Amino acid sequence: MQNKYHKDDDPEDLSTELFLYRLISEKGMQDTFPNVVIALRIYLVLMVTNCSAERSVSKLKLIESRLRTAMTQERLINLATARRSALH
Repeated sequence: MQNKYHKDDDPEDLSTELFLYRLISEKGMQDTFPNVVIALRIYLVLMVTNCSAERSVSKLKLIESRLRTAMTQERLINLATARRSALH
């Protein structure tokens, strides 16, 4: 029997859900457990969707904080320039 797992996919490194999904698919048991297959597919996709959303929010926070920092520096430069102009 040929193993369909990649060389790097050690069953101990896989999540239980992914291992079960792959096992059911490999053994051709989708017809025996159709609801389990559907539930596993939904669960496996939801984890990726959640990570993508969290990553996007995290990136937005980084961009926002960089913009605030840049704006603060610009304001400081303008204040220093205005003060220097006022003194002369």
